[in-house]
Amino acid sequence: MKKQLLGWTAAALLFPFFAAEANDKHDAFLKAEKKARYGDYQDMKEAASGLDHPLKPYVEKAYWQRNPSLKHQTEIENYLNVYQNTPLEWPVRKAWLNYLKKYNKKAAYIRNYRETSNNEFTCPYLSFQLDLGAPENAIMNQVTDLWVVGKSQPKECDKLFSLWKKKGYQTDERVWQRISLAAEGGSSSLIPYLKTLLPRADQYLADLYLTVRRDPSASAGLYRYKKKSAKEGQIAIYGVKRLVWRDKDLALRAWEKLETMFNYTDEQKADVYYSFALSLASSGHQQARFWLNKVPKERQTRKLMQWQLGNMLERQDWSGIVAFFTGKENLSLGQQYWLAYSLNQRGEVERAREIWQTVAKERDYYGFLASARLGIPVSLNNKEINISNKLKLEVANAPGFKRARALYELERFTSARREWNYLT
Repeated sequence: MKKQLLGWTAAALLFPFFAAEANDKHDAFLKAEKKARYGDYQDMKEAASGLDHPLKPYVEKAYWQRNPSLKHQTEIENYLNVYQNTPLEWPVRKAWLNYLKKYNKKAAYIRNYRETSNNEFTCPYLSFQLDLGAPENAIMNQVTDLWVVGKSQPKECDKLFSLWKKKGYQTDERVWQRISLAAEGGSSSLIPYLKTLLPRADQYLADLYLTVRRDPSASAGLYRYKKKSAKEGQIAIYGVKRLVWRDKDLALRAWEKLETMFNYTDEQKADVYYSFALSLASSGHQQARFWLNKVPKERQTRKLMQWQLGNMLERQDWSGIVAFFTGKENLSLGQQYWLAYSLNQRGEVERAREIWQTVAKERDYYGFLASARLGIPVSLNNKEINISNKLKLEVANAPGFKRARALYELERFTSARREWNYLT
């Protein structure tokens, strides 16, 4: 996001250096856009044909978005091909797909569909493929991926899901997967419905998941785990990992018993250790060091290593820092700096200086600190950015840049930013 924002800021600063469109040309575009939006096909053609402006395709967009028609199918599809992968494409494609779906033009819908996260369009695409003879197994596997999610899907998927269920793809395990996803970060309001799809003997598990989702402290109530099953153990882990952020001492007491109650895998235990270490270290809990040391090496993330460092710095555990960070790859500049500092505190001055000399080469806060330790000037590493005239000309003549600049001048900042992001 920061990178995109900086890119857009740079674009906004660049616009004034290029010749601005004359106001009357912007006026001509605005009139043409209005005529196309509220007029008929002939009005749109007249408005667009006489317009010499970078936003001319927005005039056409204003019409096609509201007036898709098989009569102009070739023209619409040509527009979509020309402006594919620009902000102009999806508003028109969306209107066109809705039109084709409404009139049951299956082959045309399939041909014009493009991959999207909007399942309102994906489900009809899959359904139409089935209708036209696509292999059932290949389509149903995709439907499975759409169904096993932690949220409700649009009504356009209902018919497809009914067929999927009828064909035997809805299994108890897939229902459980969806309940887990809905409980752990998804839409908990979906759980009561999914509960009805479980065998009667397992429906209490959905209630238990929902209870723990609403109140993580419920996971500490050992009496809730009636069968000591793997699924109950899964719910217990989910709850205790959330509980440690709310009531650390209760979570610690609960886990002491849960760890022996269920037959957890090493991977499941490591997952709990990581959550506990992160929560306890970030709050300065007295047991933070113990849990930080329990996390396996393969689960040592940069974030966790930073908390491990902070914990040891607070205790001035120089030997611990040296032992923990020596030999580790991809250390941050800060971790390298404090490793060198710890070595220096232990009297290993030369090893400390070698590391500080490496860190001091970087234009960074810790690079400056290392330079101060060594008594040398800081390295600013200032490099001029040389942009060729050829590249400047290429950007200036890019249709996306021209559209972004014109939209910016019209104070349509969201549309301008969208054009710039697509261009870059």
